Amino acid sequence: MLKQIFQEYPPGITLLPMRSRTLKPFHCTNLVVVVSEGEAVDNEELDIIKHGDALLVDPGCSSQCHLELANLVTSLPRKLIVFLTHHHYDHIDGLSVICKSNPDSVLLAHENTLSRIPKGTWSNGHVAISGGEKIQIGRQMFEAIFAPGHTDGHFSLLHLNTRSLITGDHCVGFGSAVLDVTGGGKMKDYFQTTYKFLELFPRVLIPMHGRINLWPERMLCGYLKYAEAY
Repeated sequence: MLKQIFQEYPPGITLLPMRSRTLKPFHCTNLVVVVSEGEAVDNEELDIIKHGDALLVDPGCSSQCHLELANLVTSLPRKLIVFLTHHHYDHIDGLSVICKSNPDSVLLAHENTLSRIPKGTWSNGHVAISGGEKIQIGRQMFEAIFAPGHTDGHFSLLHLNTRSLITGDHCVGFGSAVLDVTGGGKMKDYFQTTYKFLELFPRVLIPMHGRINLWPERMLCGYLKYAEAY
């Protein structure tokens, strides 16, 4: 039985906070779930790297939630795409569960992220992405946005239907993000990615920790001002 604490907003995107080994003050990682509704619309002009019937972003739940995750995966269509924003354990701890529950699932991530996933965690198919690739889930369209800063392989995912930006750990529900220097995180890259986000004109920011943000420009400009002070 899935938790009843979830959020379906923006339309087509469901957030399921799941307990994870994340850093305080947070206790959960938001699992993003997208399920196809209706037949896909042909978009021949777009460079679509993968079509799927369901999408999961950052399955980083801890072992106490693995049964819940397995139940979720078995309830989803077999043509499942798993998207990773980066390699931290609070974003990948559920990968082995998905791998076993759905051998047909495919993993998408930056090559730096893929190289840091512990051996034996994922044995299904995978695709290395570099930025700009499109992913189609039924009538929902996403674009992979290369977003280094938090790590050197960090990605975000733009929901083109609603201009909602799944930010990974570049943004958090409150407070500010922490850069992982050992994972290639750099302040220069973080600045550039923040400006890139502003140029995308997102309507909603969806962090992997904490609540969504309905005032993207205010949050992103606040991050720039805070970073410039240090």
